[in-house]
Amino acid sequence: MYDNSEDKWTQYNSMKSSDGKDRNLPKALEMQAKVAVVCAIEWAITLSCRKIVINSDSQSVVADFKSGNIPWFIKARWLKACKYLSEILYTHCYREINFSADSLA
Repeated sequence: MYDNSEDKWTQYNSMKSSDGKDRNLPKALEMQAKVAVVCAIEWAITLSCRKIVINSDSQSVVADFKSGNIPWFIKARWLKACKYLSEILYTHCYREINFSADSLA
């Protein structure tokens, strides 16, 4: 987690594969990454964060959240959580560059 107190932005990292592509990875891993993103958003709300950045090394996870293409079983939680945020950014970062998420893996 990264907290920039000046701008009131908080950054959370999610990870998936080394190059951001879904090569030969089971769909379950992609679902786990999406659930992790929703949990991070909910956690940010409990910490009174209003602006957050979600970093993921999965391009498909980032694209799905940007487009609202969220699995049905977590979509309601995601929509409810987003109401409490003033701004949320989803960004892709290669795993080799995303040191904090890579070290947690």
